[in-house]
Amino acid sequence: MILELLLARLLGPAIYGLWSVVHTVIQYGNFLHFGAISSLARREPALHARNEIFEIRALRAAAYGFQILVVLILVGVLAIALCFVNIGNSATDRALPFVLLTTILMQQVQITAQSCAINEFKIRENARSRIFFSVIFLVLGLAAALWKAPLTWLIFSWTTSLILSSIYLYRAVPSIQVLPSLDLARSEALVRDGFPIFFQGLLRLLISNLDKLVILSFAPAIVLGYYNIGSIAAGLCGMVSSIVMRVSLPNILRQRELDSSLENGKNSIKDTLRLALSGSTFFALAVSAFSPLFILIFLPEYSASIWIVAVLSWAGVMIGFSQAAADLALSLGHKRATVAATFVLLAVMGPALVLAWFIFHSGISVAIVTLPLTFGYALWLLRLCLRASNLKREDIQENLKHMVALGVAMVALGSLFTELQIWQTINRRENVFLFLLGNFFFLILFIGAGIALKKQVTRKAS
Repeated sequence: MILELLLARLLGPAIYGLWSVVHTVIQYGNFLHFGAISSLARREPALHARNEIFEIRALRAAAYGFQILVVLILVGVLAIALCFVNIGNSATDRALPFVLLTTILMQQVQITAQSCAINEFKIRENARSRIFFSVIFLVLGLAAALWKAPLTWLIFSWTTSLILSSIYLYRAVPSIQVLPSLDLARSEALVRDGFPIFFQGLLRLLISNLDKLVILSFAPAIVLGYYNIGSIAAGLCGMVSSIVMRVSLPNILRQRELDSSLENGKNSIKDTLRLALSGSTFFALAVSAFSPLFILIFLPEYSASIWIVAVLSWAGVMIGFSQAAADLALSLGHKRATVAATFVLLAVMGPALVLAWFIFHSGISVAIVTLPLTFGYALWLLRLCLRASNLKREDIQENLKHMVALGVAMVALGSLFTELQIWQTINRRENVFLFLLGNFFFLILFIGAGIALKKQVTRKAS
């Protein structure tokens, strides 16, 4: 996140917009496992509960082997294609597609290793590996941004950081170390089981990037650079829900395996969803309050993105929450209903975003259309999760009404925070006292809210 903001300042809106395109390509490449990683992550908790260590290691080896096989096939296809297509004169240009494939492979390896570590409750080691990756990529990425061909060297930096952080995690958690094996039977079983989850993941990535794809298709790169600042805010706010669900889901699945009590399952699911929404809302309010200050002072070139950030931060809350709810619904067996909901959203969202661009020709119009659509999607998936936990119809309706009221109130409050911060930051030299007082109020408010959220997390963990 820090690197993205520094890159935005160093590269400028136009080149930074192109970097966001490269970032999106690598994100889609991460789905070349075709669901094997997703299936492995969801099978392991039950196998751990039954202490089937041999089967866990065999499945991990098969998953790694399958990922390597797919990438090797693509390398062969790419090598043949490059014999007929010229993508550049320098060795760096010709090597770039292979570096991209290496980046995609290492990203998959890292995701698999992190999932295995979490399923073994190695939360601290997993967090340290993420921090290690962030620090290495920050250093190498900043050096690459100052190079003559920044985009090319940024990709090299990404690959190097993934390799080093994966090595760190494997050394920190030796139990997840396995040699890849070409076990076609287990690989086929993983892909067959995980393909609906993979397909849902691919669709929800499209949901997260569809607005950017519309901007990319019809607007110059500089507009995409402005819009991507908002996408960073959306990713930050949505990341909270993803982390909560990634940590909580193995516990929920283990609990269902060991304890068939419906009441315990209901409480665990409701608490997890509530915690995910509370954490995301806290971050979105903080972004609403402080992002204008940050942009106007540190990223003045991106002042056109202030309200894009404000709107997309709440869209990020809804996307992150809906993704967490989708993970839960898929794991509880509601695969078709979850995929169907995603298809409906995309069928509505695509034409709506294109229409918004052609009518208003602005990034903020695309962001405004994105927010209510993702809100409706989040409500739909929340209802699906609550039904999966066997709640009564009256309780489901009450929870949905509560989320609607909370969402409307928080978006209104966040908009007020943004407007206040814009006013006091623009007029900070004439009204220094009000500027300091306003930000002191925001600081105290969010410190208090952060303490309350921490207590909620601690109570949930205990």
